[in-house]
Amino acid sequence: MSDKADWLKNATLGSPTPSRPVTLPGSDADRIEAARSLAIQSVRQSAIDGFGSLAGHSPAYVVAYFREWNGQPSCWLAGHIYFLARLIETQMAGKLLPIGGSESYDGATGIFDSLNFTLTELTAAYRPRILELGLAEPLIEEWLTTVHPYAEEREFYALDFESRMKRFRRDW
Repeated sequence: MSDKADWLKNATLGSPTPSRPVTLPGSDADRIEAARSLAIQSVRQSAIDGFGSLAGHSPAYVVAYFREWNGQPSCWLAGHIYFLARLIETQMAGKLLPIGGSESYDGATGIFDSLNFTLTELTAAYRPRILELGLAEPLIEEWLTTVHPYAEEREFYALDFESRMKRFRRDW
């Protein structure tokens, strides 16, 4: 078993949160994959425990939520990328993304129906925004994987945009 697989197998969600998320081992791509795996694990466990957006849905629905359809990314990945893009104020057609827009994603087509753009187009806007702001994508992904106490999360979102973005720079 690889170091990454060992780490994921032994990872615990909901452990005490440091002021800066723990950096996962490996390359940037490995760290992003590990962070997303933990995020998926957390969402699935929340659904089992009766919390979160998937609470109350059938097990078949929960499984389908994470599955690709017709070669299109999963609904989970679309919502995840949408959240990340909103977090760093990515714009589409010169406008910030609206709250709740990820819910219109059609996993069969890869289109955010109510917003009239694809996940591919959103990702194409999101990635350059990371570079423009000088951010490290693994740090963003790892921050989302970390369970933050309510007070810490409120404090984070009360910061101005530039102060929030400092958390996602390698020199933070």
